[in-house]
Amino acid sequence: MLEARELLASWGLSSALTHHTLAWVIVKRVGGVEQVDPPAHPISASAKRMLLRHAVELVHAALDDTPEASDIWNTLGLALLCAGEPEAALTALRKEYELRGEGDAINWLCLAMAHHDLGDEGLARTWYARAIEWMAANEFEEAVRWYRAEAERVLE
Repeated sequence: MLEARELLASWGLSSALTHHTLAWVIVKRVGGVEQVDPPAHPISASAKRMLLRHAVELVHAALDDTPEASDIWNTLGLALLCAGEPEAALTALRKEYELRGEGDAINWLCLAMAHHDLGDEGLARTWYARAIEWMAANEFEEAVRWYRAEAERVLE
């Protein structure tokens, strides 16, 4: 029987890409990231925790193959934030920041939320302000608006 990595390779897919994609789908659907409407079929809190833990495991598997991929570090940070683990999320988001060479607006908004969850309102406000300043001066993709709205909700 083919191992998962061999099967994915035979389809032209990397295991890192597959693991990251599956994790991202879980984080978006279960964690509510980038959602504007409530889920059609809400799940229990225990199922949500279990699925988000699975997303974290998938992201770690992706990082085994591609430890320098900043987008995967962002997914890990978001999965951990959604799972209620802000300290671990902060570590992942700092790594993303480092790999991106000072991050981006999404990274800064996520850093703001993680610092808020850890009780550091000063740093939370600093990261939030940096993102808002950047958004005022630059064009950005629509998804950034969700992160801003979520950061505003969290920081209130």
